[in-house]
Amino acid sequence: MNPIPSSLLNGHYRLLKHLAQGGFGHTFLAIDERFPPHIRELGLCVIKQFSPTGHTNTHQEAASELFTQESLRLIQLGHHSQIPEFLDSFTQDGQQYLVQEWIHGQTLEQELAASGVFHEATIRELLQQVLPVLQFVHDRQVIHRDIKPANLIRRYRDRQLFLVDFGAAKYFTTANRGKTGTLIGSPEYASPEQVRGKAVIPSDLYSLGVTCLHLLTQISPFELYDCTEDRWIWYSYLPELISPSLKYILNKLVQPAIKHRYQSALEVLADLDNLPKFTSISSALHPNFQHNVDNDDETPFFGLNNAESLAYAYGISIAANSDIHAISSVTIFDPQTQAWYHLPANKQKSGRKSGGKSLSTLFLTKIKDRLSKILLILLAEFALISPYFILERQLHSKTTNLRIFPGRIMQSIFCTNKK
Repeated sequence: MNPIPSSLLNGHYRLLKHLAQGGFGHTFLAIDERFPPHIRELGLCVIKQFSPTGHTNTHQEAASELFTQESLRLIQLGHHSQIPEFLDSFTQDGQQYLVQEWIHGQTLEQELAASGVFHEATIRELLQQVLPVLQFVHDRQVIHRDIKPANLIRRYRDRQLFLVDFGAAKYFTTANRGKTGTLIGSPEYASPEQVRGKAVIPSDLYSLGVTCLHLLTQISPFELYDCTEDRWIWYSYLPELISPSLKYILNKLVQPAIKHRYQSALEVLADLDNLPKFTSISSALHPNFQHNVDNDDETPFFGLNNAESLAYAYGISIAANSDIHAISSVTIFDPQTQAWYHLPANKQKSGRKSGGKSLSTLFLTKIKDRLSKILLILLAEFALISPYFILERQLHSKTTNLRIFPGRIMQSIFCTNKK
């Protein structure tokens, strides 16, 4: 790690802390001394120092050009509320510096290490926040090319997500489409075409999808793809179930073939808003729950896989053991009718004694109706079968053999009617 210079940079930037080191330089937390003491914290900023080591002159020239281009891109994109604002750039003692807004928060990589795997609700929130930023970037013909947990920062004060580090970004035009460019980005999160130096707009969507898989499993993306089978196996590593709709969205995001992938962030947002949301039931809620997804790839989107069918079967016991009044709403899938039932929560504060029925009442009523239908079917079947048992018992009163011979029974009935 390079020592922090004690002298001011550009006459008024004082470096406070070393934040990170990359292949082409260092990142520091700094403060702009021009701010008066009582609002000094407003002068906090991030300074990126360009100082490549161990590279040829050709590589250094290319990296220097990338550094300059990052400044230009931040000027263009930095006015978005979820992209750090560009503040300044300068050269001192033969080294280039870039100054941008300081986001007081932690990266999703740090959040994952501190808090563990993300739940479905957090992943949906992530997509809802990041996809509009990506659409904004892509509308300006820019590809980020390095989307990963370390480049997404959640601000402490409002949990707002920010997309950072545009050092690998490039402009995408019809003129350079299909041309092989620089191999750049993080291999674990890069799409197949980006690895070949041919990144396109859907390449960022692929990286965002892989980011979600890593956050859901806390396992390296390299381990979530089976090279021998040439397919993703991330679903078998989930510590808890997710909804079929989110599974569908993530699978489409990480399709190896570009034509099978989402083509824009708006398409993903449309599916997030329109596809049904199945309430996932954590395996931790039931001690005997077995997560078996051997045949998961054959599961249709609107159906249930084996594990989810078990979750449906355990629905009553799980509802009894969990605080159902803490749930905002529940959407239940009925495998028999192939229909979804949405049970909205009571919006009034009293919750349980208002004009409308509470969520628990609606849930238990639905279960009661289902059990009543099953009981009626069983009673009807018993009513149809019992005469045959009685007749057979009369025909074989001298024995204890109660086996049913339908042909003989029917013949006996007809003969009895003729008499």
